[in-house]
Amino acid sequence: MFNLLKDDDLTAEQMTRVLGLAAADEPAGHALAGRSVLLVFLERSTRTRVSLEVAVSSMGGSPVLLDNLRSRLADGETLADTGRVMAQYTDLAFIRAYQDDIDAFAAGFGRTTVSAGSDLWHPTQILADLLTLQQEFGNLRGLPISFVGDGNDICNSVMLGACALGLHVRVATPPDHRPAGFAVERARHAGELSGGSLTLLTDPAEAVSGTRAVYTDVWRSMVPDDQHEKEERFVEFADYQVNEKLFSHADPDAVFLHCLPARRDEEVTSALLDSSRSRVLQQARNRLRVNRALLQLLPDFAREAPHAGR
Repeated sequence: MFNLLKDDDLTAEQMTRVLGLAAADEPAGHALAGRSVLLVFLERSTRTRVSLEVAVSSMGGSPVLLDNLRSRLADGETLADTGRVMAQYTDLAFIRAYQDDIDAFAAGFGRTTVSAGSDLWHPTQILADLLTLQQEFGNLRGLPISFVGDGNDICNSVMLGACALGLHVRVATPPDHRPAGFAVERARHAGELSGGSLTLLTDPAEAVSGTRAVYTDVWRSMVPDDQHEKEERFVEFADYQVNEKLFSHADPDAVFLHCLPARRDEEVTSALLDSSRSRVLQQARNRLRVNRALLQLLPDFAREAPHAGR
């Protein structure tokens, strides 16, 4: 068993192997023939869900979708109990939910479980982002990148995943929306091991100055709609929109990244999102490549885990 529930469940060497295999994108044939992969979505998903379904099917496996609309997940059974039952039918699982729910499901499932995104981390997304940067710039080590916006799950994963591979990450957020302290601590520790670094700022122009990639995400992620909070956030984040003026502070060959979905003319202008510097469709395409690579490598990672063979 090998669980990927947060970004540093992968070592830097394992991340590099995933990126190498994803870059080659060689046909996986029937690597999952006869195997069923459970896809649990307690939160809404588009790109993650579809790319996983296509990845599993293209490798000869059977994707089994479980969500709140067509199951009894919301009827009171604990997720640990659901996991125990699903382990009788399926071979491994990907799950999108709040982190506490992911941890509970994984504990019950007892088989390889991968986070498909939570309120704290999105490990498969950052692998696709790093692949995009690798395709664009080649060597990742020492590359300066910036994240502007909310200190959310995507920000956490950008910090941790990029620092683990030796990138220099600058994050600019409003003072009341900094990334979580535990995520900052883990990212800085990863940077100490790899030669990467993390700098926290409140000035977007300072964060973007001379950078090679500017990343943003929606200002409200995995939270219920609240019109009052939305209006408050628009005021707090007004200076953090990634637009042509802000992007002009970046390096001339800088690229724009966004995990999508984007709320046009909120966190990013349509002009920049659709510009020649935008790599958002490439990022989305790389989700499929990374999922295929992960599915191929998960058995190896399980064998390499410290508990293997016990």
